[in-house]
Amino acid sequence: MGFFSKIKKGLGIGTAKVELFVEPQYAASSNMINAKMKLTAKSDQHILSLTYKVYQKVTSGTGEDRKVKEYTLGEIELKEPFDIAAGEVQEFDVAVPFVANQSATEALKGMGGALGTLGKIGSVMSDKKIEYYLSAEADAKGVALDPSDTKRINII
Repeated sequence: MGFFSKIKKGLGIGTAKVELFVEPQYAASSNMINAKMKLTAKSDQHILSLTYKVYQKVTSGTGEDRKVKEYTLGEIELKEPFDIAAGEVQEFDVAVPFVANQSATEALKGMGGALGTLGKIGSVMSDKKIEYYLSAEADAKGVALDPSDTKRINII
């Protein structure tokens, strides 16, 4: 393997591609996100594990006072190493358990009707922006920047 090939592999270039397929909306009471991950190998790879994470990103303030915090709501790691050949595609179904961390305003927004309207008004007045995400990562042997994908989801 040439010098540049080693650098490319170390940076995850030309190794594998992760694609995540997930429904856009979930009820907070469901406590489970169902998804499918498609792993496409661009070269022969040894995958050490697959990790899925549901997290909440809270942004508050503006300008120099802007703060971003992430909270993990659920995570699973599948530690079953396997090999995947160049050009091969493998799909994995996964159910990631999570515990919703919603503010009272977010909970009201999800109720609909008059209470939902009250929640929407409250969220406009608040300077916090709350977003939810599902991420998937394949830990490939000898790769510094592992292939991954992240999708935004709504938890109401």
